[in-house]
Amino acid sequence: MQQFNYYPIPLVVADKELTYEAAKLKGKHQIPYADCFAAALARRLKAPVVTGDPEFKKLTREISI
Repeated sequence: MQQFNYYPIPLVVADKELTYEAAKLKGKHQIPYADCFAAALARRLKAPVVTGDPEFKKLTREISI
């Protein structure tokens, strides 16, 4: 994870592995690709996704919501 001093949050590079995980989620679930990146990152970090977006309910077997 790369952190820049001028941003209050860390920026995460969408590397090959993260992109591949997001693509697998997109192929398995009918959710937006950007949401798949959030889910793939949550899986990588073993962290929950905090959202009110009902689309993420499709991922409850994949990640913690």
